[in-house]
This record gives sequence, C-alpha cells and structure tokens, in this order.
Amino acid sequence: MGCFIKGRSKGLLLLLSVFYIPIIINSCTPGFWYQHDLINGDYEKAKETLERLLRSTNDKSLIWGISNDLGVVYSKLNNRVMAKKYYIKSIEAWPERGYYGYLNLADLSYYNGQTKEAFEYSKMAKRLVENPDYEKIEKTGYDIDFMKKLVLAGESFYRMKVNFDQLRTEIEFENYKKATEIAEGIINTKYYISIGLNPRGHIIDDIAPGSIASINGLIVGDKILAIENESFNDNSQANQVSIYNWMGKCFDKYGSTVNITIFRNGRKIPINIKLAYPEIDQAKMLLQETKAKLAINSNKNDQKSFAPMIRVLEPKSAQNVKISPNQMVTFTILASDRNSIKEVTVNENHCNFSEPDLVDQSILPGNLGKYTIALPLHQGKNIYQIVAINEKGIKTIEKIEIEGYESNSRKLSKLYDHMVAVVIGIDNYSNFSSLEYAVNDAKSVCEQISKMGFDNIIPIYNKEATRARIMRVLSDELPGRLGENDGLLVYFAGHGLTEELPGNGQEGYIAPVDIDRNNYRGTSISMTSIHQMIKNYKAKHILFVFDSCYSGLGLKRSGGSMEIGKRFIESVSQKKATQIITAGGKNEKVHEVNGHGLFTRAFLFALEGKIKEIDADFLVASDIAQAVRKIVTEETNGLQNPLYGWITGEGDFVFYNFEK
Repeated sequence: MGCFIKGRSKGLLLLLSVFYIPIIINSCTPGFWYQHDLINGDYEKAKETLERLLRSTNDKSLIWGISNDLGVVYSKLNNRVMAKKYYIKSIEAWPERGYYGYLNLADLSYYNGQTKEAFEYSKMAKRLVENPDYEKIEKTGYDIDFMKKLVLAGESFYRMKVNFDQLRTEIEFENYKKATEIAEGIINTKYYISIGLNPRGHIIDDIAPGSIASINGLIVGDKILAIENESFNDNSQANQVSIYNWMGKCFDKYGSTVNITIFRNGRKIPINIKLAYPEIDQAKMLLQETKAKLAINSNKNDQKSFAPMIRVLEPKSAQNVKISPNQMVTFTILASDRNSIKEVTVNENHCNFSEPDLVDQSILPGNLGKYTIALPLHQGKNIYQIVAINEKGIKTIEKIEIEGYESNSRKLSKLYDHMVAVVIGIDNYSNFSSLEYAVNDAKSVCEQISKMGFDNIIPIYNKEATRARIMRVLSDELPGRLGENDGLLVYFAGHGLTEELPGNGQEGYIAPVDIDRNNYRGTSISMTSIHQMIKNYKAKHILFVFDSCYSGLGLKRSGGSMEIGKRFIESVSQKKATQIITAGGKNEKVHEVNGHGLFTRAFLFALEGKIKEIDADFLVASDIAQAVRKIVTEETNGLQNPLYGWITGEGDFVFYNFEK
C-alpha cells in the first residue's frame, strides 16, 4: 500500500543453513572427473558416472564415498527415495564413518517436514563424531574438526527445532508447567553454528527450508565473494577447502555478527549476518507468558489438564467453514491423554485406531493415537460431534459444522483438494509511515474467501507480520503443507518498494512490519526470493495478490480470457500456474475509499460477483485482474495502474462464490 525507491545499503540477516554434504573435497574415488559435474550442477551426468563407478568396485571406502555422493545427486534431482537409499548404503559400507550419511539423512528428513526424524539421525551422527577414533578415521584436506563441528551444529539446530515445536504444542494445550521447562531449556542451551552455504563453486544452489538463511535473505544463485576479510574468487578445489575451513571458525560464535560479500543481479552486496536463531527470542517471550499463566492457575484444580486432547486433521476445516460436499466425509483425528485413550467416536460411531507416525507425535503430547472414520455428508448443515474418552471416563467433546452444497459447488471439489490462504495486513510500521486500512482490507479478504471454499486460512496482522514470521510460513511451512491438487492464495496489504538495478533492471520488495529503512535488503522480502520459494510449492495454482506498489515482478506474460465456460474451466484447471496481481507500479500512490484501499475494494467486488464483466459461477484470477485494473485506473484517472500476469505456467487460479 506504500511505495519507495531505494539505493545501495547494507543488509542485515540471520544465517544458519543445514545442507547436503558431497564428498567433493576428497579424491577418494576413481573417475575424479565426476566432481566437475557436481560443482557445475550437471547432476544427471554425475549420476550416470557415479552409478557406473559403484558397479565396478567392492572397496568399502569407495562404496562409501560414491554412495554418499549419489545420495547428494539424487537429492538435487528431487528423488528423495533414491537419495535415502544411497545414504543408507554409504553408512552400511563404512559404519564408523557414517556421520556423513546420517547428517545427510537428517537434512533429507527435514526437507520432508519430519523434524523429529531429522533430530534422531543427527543424534546418530553425533555419537559417531564423538567417538575417540574419529580423528583416525577423518583424514581430509580441510580442518580435521570441520565435520565434527558440522555434525554438532546440525544436532544443535534440530534439537532446538524439536523442542520449540513441542513448546508451542504444550502452550496450545495449556500445559504451562511443561512449557515453562521446555522454554527454559531452549534459552539456556549452548548452540553451535555452521554457515552452510552448500557451494557449487561458490554459488548457493540450495537453502534448507526453515534455516536462518532461508528466513533472512540469502537466496539460490547468490555467489559468495568474501567472508570477513577472506576472499573467494575462483572455483578451485583449494578454494573449496578454504571456504569450508572458514565456515568451521563460526562453530562456537553463536550470537555474533559477521560480514559476507555476495554477488547478486550484477552487484556486489555487503551484508551483515547475525549468527542466531529467531526461535530463541520467541522462546523468551513465550516463557514470560507461560510463567504468568502458570501463576494464575497455580491455586486451581485444572480439570481440563487431565482431560483428553483432540486435534482434527481431516476434514481440513475449522468450525463453520463451508466446504463442497462428497457422499462421504473422512475424519482423521489425533487424541492423546496422560494415561491412555479408551475410545474416540464421531456422532456415536466408533473410530478405527492406528499407530501415529513421527509427524503426528510432534503435534500432541502424551499417549497418542490416530483415529479414522468415514461418515455421510448431506446437503445443508452437517454437525459432527467428536468425543474422546480416557480410561477414567473423562470426556473431551469437539463439534464441527460442515455446510453441504449441491449443483455447481460440486464442481469445485474437482478443481482443488484444499484451498490454502496466507493473508497479511500491516498498518503500524515502526520505521515507515503507518497505513490506515491495510489490516481492515486483510480481514475483509479473510471473511470473503472463508465463504469460497478456503479450508485453511493463515492470518498475520501488524506486530505478528515480522520478516521471520512471514518467511517461516512462506518458506518453511507451505512446502510441506501443499499438495499437488491444492490452490494457494497469498494476500499482502502493506508497503512495497522498488529498487533500480544496473542495466535498467528493477527488484521489487514487500515490507514486513520490522523493516529497517537503512537495511531494507536484509529486512524485507524480495520478488527474487519469492520466485525461489515458488519452486518448492507443490500446489497446482498459486495466486499472489499484493495491495502494494512496485515493479520488478519478473512476469512471464500478462493478459486474461474474459470467457468463462465449462470447457475453459476444465482446460485451465488442469494446467499449473503461478500468477500475481499488484496494486500498481513503482512511484504510484495507492488510493483509499470508504474504509478500504481502492485496489482491495475492487478485488472484493470481483470475488463477491459485483463486477458485471465477470459475473459467473467460476471466477478466474486473470479476469479478476483485468477488471480490477480497469476500475482502479479509471477511478484514479491513470494515477494508479494495477499490474498482473503469470510467473509460471499456463493455467488460471479459480474462485467460486458459494453464496451467490
């Protein structure tokens, strides 16, 4: 909703990145030329060479090195099943040196959203590097302790992540005593750091989701030119040893700040990097909350804490969120208790029990079970009562309402399995001018899309909309949450920026609530980083709607259809697409009217079916964009001109208004 143009500035970001470890420093395998393919990113060619080498040897050290590198190659090719197979093969070939494989398995599990499993693998690696024989085994060209430091830093990172997830779970279920213990443990733990740049040459070709690097500014494609006073100017093997050695120097410098110079978009950019986890500060704030609530409850006999806990995984709808009907609706329920659960029922129908997996175990504390049942879904209001009973006969009851629709609403269920939205609104900036209607606009969008089949809406307003919070959702949570037949909407109302690049290029940024004017590259979110995040989303259709003004969107094409029909919907619904609509270009002032930004008001009109040109059962994003652009441009006499188009794909995001 605001627009600024900025020049050069230092960026501030936080960094800790876990990464896959190729054995590219050791000339331990014949056919050493494959390392050139690894460094240059020709993973298909490297795979063929490595598999041929593996078939030709029985030497355990060669099998170990080749298998580990094959795991790295397959992870780069997004074949995580084969990557896991070869990491395990490397461990089996040389168990005493299995810390490479275990740490790579930890990273692989974390990429799959399995944090607890990642922690277990990292603990296995830690046991091996702490073995007295480690130095006899690990004879390499770099700092002899580097691998040990890398493993200990990885174990430190995953332990923190597991504990922080458990802290949030305990608070959610009001187990404040346990939450206090966990928070104090997180705060008082000594953490180790590894700067995991995963260098291909010196070019970053991977960033671990949820790492501090992914949250705070390094992106795929950045080239590392220097760290502190040490420059890295070529891709030689000796230079690789140098950068690995330097990374090891940060091992016990948690909380300190270093300077890195990167090369991005034709520019040398110095950035100050603070080696710290944002979760630690969050744990400190949560600790104060848990102590306060613990004091309030200290003199009460909190019967609720002894009752079973319930979490409904499916259907993915909160109370009163309306979804399209099927003949049956399947329930997947987690229920836990301090002792054990006797039974779980839905409308007095007994659910089937199954053992929870590792991900389930991270959601609820206590003795946990997973329960499933399929029940009919009828037209109109359906009320489902879920009851969990423990061995003492204490019940926990939860109700879910699902509105069933006939006719056209059934078509939506064929388009998406789930519709997910992240809705961000910021009025109260500390370093930028405040806005008046951004949060109001965001809340209105939430209210409208809740009527349109969105079954998972994540609202983030004002002080919660920090860069770390937004990036954690976009970069860490969404890749594991979205399925291949899902739709994703990301709406942002706040300030936007445009930066001029060399060669007449432009970079766009959205401004979180904690943006620093003098440090905007490290404290804002660039369109380049958004483009990188999109690559990790499985969703079929993705739509970004930004009530902000900037350029540098990186659009592939623009334009729409204005021709809604059955065949058209069937066509666009089968093709993947990532689209964007913004309130205007650089230097354009956003206009407000009747408690809304003009852009968002027009967008809401379109969703509500109030624009004649697109008055149809199904609304596609490209037609909404054209109509919104026409309204805003005309009402501002050309002073504000929304931009829109495709980032990837040929499909079109589809809305359906149930209440029309």
